[in-house]
Amino acid sequence: MRRFDLYKRDKIYYARLYNPETKQRTHGRSTGKTDRDEAAYIAMKMLYEGIPSGKDKNPRDPVEFFSIDNLIYQLNHAPLTQDDLPRILNALKNRGFIDSAKVSNRNNETLVSFLLRFWDYEKSPYIQERLAHKNRITKNHAQNKTNNIEKYWKKFFKKTPLLDLTRQQIKDFHIWLDKQYKTDSNGKRLEGKLAPATMNNILKAGTIALRWAFLEKIIPENPCEGISLFSGKSEKRGILSNEEVKKLFSKGKWVGNPGNRLGNLVAMQTGLRQGEIVALKVKDIRPDRLLGIPPIM
Repeated sequence: MRRFDLYKRDKIYYARLYNPETKQRTHGRSTGKTDRDEAAYIAMKMLYEGIPSGKDKNPRDPVEFFSIDNLIYQLNHAPLTQDDLPRILNALKNRGFIDSAKVSNRNNETLVSFLLRFWDYEKSPYIQERLAHKNRITKNHAQNKTNNIEKYWKKFFKKTPLLDLTRQQIKDFHIWLDKQYKTDSNGKRLEGKLAPATMNNILKAGTIALRWAFLEKIIPENPCEGISLFSGKSEKRGILSNEEVKKLFSKGKWVGNPGNRLGNLVAMQTGLRQGEIVALKVKDIRPDRLLGIPPIM
């Protein structure tokens, strides 16, 4: 195989060098010569002393040059998939050649759609993986996170594509969240803003999912990395007064679910916690007591 080919352009000879790695010819490089023999000498000199590269045409070691040429060739011809692109971008970012980049998302999935899929207890690969490794995660936990996505993330991010999400948008979401007020079960505004712990739970519904997406190479970078959570003390929770208890349990329609009323009555009378009440079985119930609990007076 000949090491190079020569061709003319406006009286000047150009050399196309043979790359032994790709077994292809490179793009033509000017020899600066109008005489063919002189052009051939320059082309041979390139192969041994260095190939002019870059804007300044500085000589580059032929082995190094052909390796890069091979890399470019593979990027243009290799059977790449969407999963490969974040790895390529991360490699360039780690070398300091780019600050950030977006991967083309052919499905154009929105951030909210991804988050809702992520917390789907039956279908989420994240949840299934945790369960397989015997890590406890409940349906209630997944549902609470889903509620946070629907109520806050969806309201702010709307139809923002997952791969268009930026670090600045996450920061803006923090600021927006800090201005939100408490609401009741019907969405009616109540007095007082969200507590720091509440806002952090809302944020974690998204940050946990985005960290996982980054580790799984679904997104090229984690926009939440290094962003602080909210700090500050939450309001101290007291106990209901006798009057408040009477008012609470006298309502005909109790939070839309009679089971909630019964569970809270049991908690009030016995001191059992939520998990202990949910775990009760029929065999634990007696006319005047729950097994293991003193008689109800």
